Amino acid sequence: MPQTNKPDKIFVLQELTFGNGNKEIRIGYYIVGKNGKMKDKWAWGQFCPFFPKNDLEDLIKKAQEEGILSKEHKF
Repeated sequence: MPQTNKPDKIFVLQELTFGNGNKEIRIGYYIVGKNGKMKDKWAWGQFCPFFPKNDLEDLIKKAQEEGILSKEHKF
């Protein structure tokens, strides 16, 4: 999902399944690189994501619609 006020940043909420069957959620982002070999290419964000509150709410709603998060929980 693109950040509403920064179109060169895309947020993801991923459900990862490990070899033992455990599932965990990862929040991350991709951003268009500004320097070096990643300039003008999409790169995985290496820091804690910051984003507008409404974008987080929309990301949670999308995860609920796709079955990654339960619709029964209120966030």
